[in-house]
Amino acid sequence: MTKQNMNTSTMVKWFITIGVPVIIFLLPLNDVFTQQVKWFTVLTVCALLCSAFELLDLYVPAILLPVLYVATGVCDATTAYSSWTTLVVFNIVGAMLLANVLEGTGLLRRIAYF
Repeated sequence: MTKQNMNTSTMVKWFITIGVPVIIFLLPLNDVFTQQVKWFTVLTVCALLCSAFELLDLYVPAILLPVLYVATGVCDATTAYSSWTTLVVFNIVGAMLLANVLEGTGLLRRIAYF
């Protein structure tokens, strides 16, 4: 693939990533599709498309999404960051740390052979 094709591919991905949320933002409001729901949908779709097309590192939308929820008034900070304060996050970090240590010491390979 040439550099020109790569730039064209990236430009199309960015166009889709920005275009789809803009189309959603232009939809009219009603009783169910309120301003908060509209902002939530626009921000979430944009973050999902950035992740799906791998335009940004995965941690960038993960960190920016709660910040943008609070900045646009979709929810308060307590609600936006409530998922980061549960035990599940710490369990996942601990499991990854344990797997990294077991792989580094070679014990993971020995357990696999067992």
